Amino acid sequence: AKYTEPIDELEENFNLATLTQAQNYGPKVDWRTPESLEANPLSVLSLASFLEKNPANYWARQTLTGLLLDEENWKAAVTSAEELIQLLPDYTGFGNAYSMKALAQRQLGDVEGEVETLARLAELSAEALTAYQRLVEVDFEKESWSSVIENASRAKAVNPFSQRLHYCRGRAH
Repeated sequence: AKYTEPIDELEENFNLATLTQAQNYGPKVDWRTPESLEANPLSVLSLASFLEKNPANYWARQTLTGLLLDEENWKAAVTSAEELIQLLPDYTGFGNAYSMKALAQRQLGDVEGEVETLARLAELSAEALTAYQRLVEVDFEKESWSSVIENASRAKAVNPFSQRLHYCRGRAH
């Protein structure tokens, strides 16, 4: 309280700020998980049908994108992942749309698209180790040394024990 404000005010302001932030997170997203009769999580057709009626449902879009990847329907997975990114562009946690899109792009041989997607993920997340590692490999092959150093440094901050990262970073220097 001597240096900022009384603890009661600090806690009240913190609680209010946290509540406001939570309420503003994905304001247009439908967060509900549909009943099993509404959408079968193992059926692409069922999920696609559900999404026609509920295009903002995050669970259904994420599940559909994962199924499309499982079925190796890469083009449809890219499209679905793009729609997922539009729903919640700041989400970089488990099952994020950027990682799914990049995987599909890699399988399609679209290295430029994959790098663009992973670079966006790397900008948004301080924990995207897999993205950093893939960017290091692609940039290493292209001899884009400044990018190798940047992404190897990011990756090293997450996992300093990767021998490959140290090798690539050393070669880049």
